[in-house]
Amino acid sequence: MEIQMIAEHKDYKAGLIPGPTNLGLILKDNKVLLIDTGLDRSYGKKILKTLTDAQLTLDTIFITHAHADHFGAGAYLKEATNCNVYAPAGEENIIREPSYEPMYLYGGAQPIPQLQNRFLQAPPLKAVPIKDKIPNWEELDLVPLPGHTPFQTGIALADTLYSADAFFDPEILEKHTLPYFVNINSTFNTFKGIVKYEYVIPSHGQPTRDINNPIKANTDKLETIFSEILLVLDKPLTTDTILSKLIKEPINTATQFFLLRSALQAYLTYLYQEEKISWHFKDNLFLWERI
Repeated sequence: MEIQMIAEHKDYKAGLIPGPTNLGLILKDNKVLLIDTGLDRSYGKKILKTLTDAQLTLDTIFITHAHADHFGAGAYLKEATNCNVYAPAGEENIIREPSYEPMYLYGGAQPIPQLQNRFLQAPPLKAVPIKDKIPNWEELDLVPLPGHTPFQTGIALADTLYSADAFFDPEILEKHTLPYFVNINSTFNTFKGIVKYEYVIPSHGQPTRDINNPIKANTDKLETIFSEILLVLDKPLTTDTILSKLIKEPINTATQFFLLRSALQAYLTYLYQEEKISWHFKDNLFLWERI
């Protein structure tokens, strides 16, 4: 694990710790604001060792959104350092009560045990909800980035943006039939807002100074998905049948199935709002159809 420094602005320095989830790092003197934490306790230990070896002190954690790979190590880091922890208002509820995530993926009911895993249900973390500035880090801007989750928020230092999961690296897009977004209209609006930043650091994939290229790749991917959904709707189908026709690779876990199903419902809602599809009941089945 290594720290890479990438930018400076006034008394602040911006960096990252590359990994399965890229972690943002803002330095002020020897104090650190950490953007997200990674998945679990073992990852948190590596973070703490890396900071200690660099003679840095973890002062504050900001969680961009309530997914386990972004806050799973938070409880350990909070316990080990007594650092401040903040999260966007709206995301904080699930960070504090992570059992909500498998529950909402399961339709709001008590989920099957296979969904109560470390990838969907991180250890609870008490975070202070905020909408404006982070106390003692007022030079940083909170940037709403809804779409991947309802209240996802990134951090900007001047023209450098930590964009969380607002978009996906083009190489990652190629591996996923249905990128996980929960609100497509919000996603498109977030795409428009990101392009003004000179340097953008996503949580998954490579930092870029050419943000227009990945944004176009993400937009094209979503448009392709819309076309594929309309193509398979040559007759009325249930959500699960549409999913089975869209996904070519085998679905092997409950986690994979319910994440894909959740994402698909967001795409279907968008097409419904755009008056490209409608729905009706037949034989007690909820069916989608192309208009």
